[in-house]
Amino acid sequence: MTYMKADRFEVATKFLEQLRVAISGRDVEDILKLMTDDIVYDDLGSDKATRGRSELANLFEPLFASMKSLDLRLTGVYLGVDETIGARWRYTALRKGDKEPIVFETASFYTMRDGKACEITVFFRHTDWLGDIWP
Repeated sequence: MTYMKADRFEVATKFLEQLRVAISGRDVEDILKLMTDDIVYDDLGSDKATRGRSELANLFEPLFASMKSLDLRLTGVYLGVDETIGARWRYTALRKGDKEPIVFETASFYTMRDGKACEITVFFRHTDWLGDIWP
């Protein structure tokens, strides 16, 4: 499907806002609703890509369970070629047992199909302090 640039930006920001709300709410079901059944989630800091909704749920559920709160802010939206969009994110997360939140940034690229993400590539600097909450 071909969009005019303004239409593509509106579609991209709507998808990213829905994703932001679902992630901030730590709502795995709402996140999965935004993904195709054959989603490929490739966090370049991990050993391998996560494939399919079930694997993605298994990745996010323990991560979200380890947190008291999670605030996600969208700091940039980028239009790629065809159905690809990019985003910069700023996370503020308070883990259970911690008194101070952790703050980190990521950049992600989403390949879209029929209004849902079918491929996600995440660029994220994994650090020692995050290692115990991210598989």
